[in-house]
Amino acid sequence: MMNTKILPHEYSFIRKEVLNLISAYSSVNGRDVIDALQAIATEHIDALVADKPASLTALMQTMLDVKANRVTIEPALQTLKDDVVPFEQPTGKQLEKVFRKVKKLKQPEWETMDLRDDSFLGWNDPGMGRKYVVIRNESGQLQGAYGVIEPTVQKGVCAICQTIGNVSLFMAITKSGGDGTYTKSGNYICRDSNRCNRQLSQLDSLHAFFETVRAK
Repeated sequence: MMNTKILPHEYSFIRKEVLNLISAYSSVNGRDVIDALQAIATEHIDALVADKPASLTALMQTMLDVKANRVTIEPALQTLKDDVVPFEQPTGKQLEKVFRKVKKLKQPEWETMDLRDDSFLGWNDPGMGRKYVVIRNESGQLQGAYGVIEPTVQKGVCAICQTIGNVSLFMAITKSGGDGTYTKSGNYICRDSNRCNRQLSQLDSLHAFFETVRAK
């Protein structure tokens, strides 16, 4: 049976392409330019998703209507979201195993999260001044990293989603070699991981970040 589901980061990419195109309709007058922008958006989405669910085909038809706007396109985007494969929610014990060295691990606030948005799990423990990050590797196994998240918030580019937003310095301590030495690794990342996930449209930067901060 053909798999016609899409992944969270693919949905984020598609949403950006669609909204950028819709925005152009209100600012571009030339029909030739609009035709070119429509062709580019269609090409980008076609290259991303080979086997399209019906909801994506319908969305792409809707986005080609030059009268479309953010209000009229939203129902089609929401229908597409029903075909997104959510991040599989781990159990509390699974997370405790991932972070077995952490005592009294603070669990995510699941009620605030839409796992259809999530390419990774990220949550803060304000009491300890920590952030936890969890991904699933290519084998589907959970891997985690944690570190200190500085309280200062500033505008900057997030190392994970590569988008300008409210970022804080995340500092992780990792083993640098077999001699038992440790190294601090710092990256500016979105303080709000839910927002970060919604902005994440490709996984290379997520994996690059994780490789620098996870315990070896």
